[in-house]
Amino acid sequence: MTNVSATMTEATKVREAYRKIGMLSETNRIKFKIPVYKNMPSQKCSIPGSEQIVTQDVQIKQDSVVVRTGKGNTYSELCKLNKGNKILRIELDVKADSAGKYWDKVVLSDGRKGYVSREYLEAISLQSNANESYIVTANTNFRNGPGIDGTIIIRTISVDQLVTVVEKGKYKSLNNEEWYRVKLSDGTYGYVGTGFIAPVNAEKVKVVCSDGLNIREQPSSSSSVLKAVAQGTILTRIEKNVTSSDTKYIWDKVTSSSGIVGYVVRQDPSTKKAWIEPLNNTNTGETSGNSSGSASGQTNSEKPLVSGDGYKLLSSNLICKPEMTVEQLKQALTEVTIQDATKANKTTGNLATGWLITYKEKTYTVVVLGDINGDGKVTTVDAARSLKCAANKYELKGAYLDASDVNGDGKVTTVDAARILKVAAGKYKISI
Repeated sequence: MTNVSATMTEATKVREAYRKIGMLSETNRIKFKIPVYKNMPSQKCSIPGSEQIVTQDVQIKQDSVVVRTGKGNTYSELCKLNKGNKILRIELDVKADSAGKYWDKVVLSDGRKGYVSREYLEAISLQSNANESYIVTANTNFRNGPGIDGTIIIRTISVDQLVTVVEKGKYKSLNNEEWYRVKLSDGTYGYVGTGFIAPVNAEKVKVVCSDGLNIREQPSSSSSVLKAVAQGTILTRIEKNVTSSDTKYIWDKVTSSSGIVGYVVRQDPSTKKAWIEPLNNTNTGETSGNSSGSASGQTNSEKPLVSGDGYKLLSSNLICKPEMTVEQLKQALTEVTIQDATKANKTTGNLATGWLITYKEKTYTVVVLGDINGDGKVTTVDAARSLKCAANKYELKGAYLDASDVNGDGKVTTVDAARILKVAAGKYKISI
């Protein structure tokens, strides 16, 4: 092994494969041995730095305690704190200075990082203001503190992983992102940016089908089986009525106690007898919807005035697939006039959300599915905006809201955000 970054990138891919089939847990771990050159020194290289990474709340023990920009009294003063002030500690110094002092790294309420001598700190219980289930919507770094600057990556957490948000609203603008403290299933605490997680209406369900159920990788009876679970197994349902081309069945998204995330069939398609039931025995027939965001009316149920390859003309909008060009539309709709956001006529290039077309003396607004910022492309920026809209953290209106509803169900949810992200990565194609 010569590529120093490959140990992370390649191991992450292998780990994800093992996680999907349920072979990783707190009691079942796998250690990978990576080959290196022959005749390497037998002595291991020490880990850089002299800190123990933590995420814990502490309070100041006396008045006028100085927070410094570095380890030691020679560093400049960042601020002063008084007895009882509560702050976050993210590093424990493991090597005393010449005066015998240990300098721990802390995070102030405004997100700034500094150092305090440990003699003035005492550990306190978790300062929590939330207890909410969220789902990871894109692979992201799990850090020991809020923000990218001055924090350490503890690990990478993967798409569809469930986390519990225990602190929110405290660090609202660090590196152009709001940061939540979350707890993982193994009890580890850390921070993630809100652009990579979304709230879920998670609930415990029990398998009641006498033959058990298959947890599948995708919502389809032809998809790979990740795990077969027996009658009586308790699962966590994180999404109901998942959109699927396999319309014979009603699909719900679940996660198992071992961390497997996949899809199960809710009921017998013939008899309608339930195969999974909530532990509180409530009705399982309600529709899903993790967001109050509602698209402005252009759904799959509206009959198009005109349709063709990759587009449809509705009562007020032209809905089209990503990367449809001006030339393609002009070829499909003769005598059409196309204007960009500045009202300039366009004769070439990709169509973009928010543009206007005039066809048969009527004007329509262009909606490119997935293009939420109106630049004619589908990128991770669009996925982030869709996700924030689904979480009620970002307001979209008109054509831009319609562009976020890529599955055409009249709502903006994490499902739409995930599909937009896959389009941006070249792993999914939106069709009309």
